[in-house]
Amino acid sequence: MMHLDTKTTLLAAIRAEVESDPTQRGYAGKSPGQITALLNAPIVVAAPVKHRNVLISDVRGYLEARLVLVRLEDWVADPATPKGDARDAARTLLRVTSAPGLSEFRTGDDAGRANILGLFALLAQTGAGGLTMEHYAEIAAMTLAPAGPPTVQAPRWSALIEGIGGAPNAADEALIAEALA
Repeated sequence: MMHLDTKTTLLAAIRAEVESDPTQRGYAGKSPGQITALLNAPIVVAAPVKHRNVLISDVRGYLEARLVLVRLEDWVADPATPKGDARDAARTLLRVTSAPGLSEFRTGDDAGRANILGLFALLAQTGAGGLTMEHYAEIAAMTLAPAGPPTVQAPRWSALIEGIGGAPNAADEALIAEALA
């Protein structure tokens, strides 16, 4: 049997958990049984997004397959193309994708990724060479590393009762119903 002070503290902690739902478990409108299941379920956390470097040849092949590279070359060569950032970005992209000594875009780190994707974003915003936001999104997706396995954390109940001595090891429906009464 649980000590009265422990039980009072535990019931208050359950009420606070259900009312504030700090981990967005979705307690609102749930029955005590459903809340019990949510509290006792392990928490699965997706692996954080990581980025990787991308081979320049992969990006070049992608752009060539969609006829963007040839259109970009024509766009840069056209005397009617206005001078400015978009034209400079296109010239840079053409130079980098054809440079024999370069093998990859350094998109594995935040600064490198921001620089490279910024170049493509500028071209997509202006439509240079027919480059679209869809192309931009597909190139950005190339920078994503395969997702790692999710991690499993202890049930929310474990965090709720931490520091409350004499509390039960798992939530039960009767306790939840009492706390919410």
